[in-house]
Amino acid sequence: MKLAQELIKLGQQLAGENAAASDLWSWLPSHGIAEKYHGDYAANHCPSNRDVMIEATMYLAHLKRPEVPLTVEEQEWFTLCPCGEDHDVTSEESAS
Repeated sequence: MKLAQELIKLGQQLAGENAAASDLWSWLPSHGIAEKYHGDYAANHCPSNRDVMIEATMYLAHLKRPEVPLTVEEQEWFTLCPCGEDHDVTSEESAS
């Protein structure tokens, strides 16, 4: 029975961590990009907790020192949709 209780406790902890990461993500640039392309379904494309923490760290550093230019990696984190799909409208229009 002790193992079952530990598994339940672990499940609750992981659920709490996922909820906290989702709340944090709602303030990050990639969430805005996901909303732009997926609307009400943006939450379906929430990055992993690890990726949310990485983006949050980069974003907070950028907010603290906005005069420092973004790196290529930061630009990708802040402008690409977390779903992994290419939403480049110009390439879609030229294919038509």
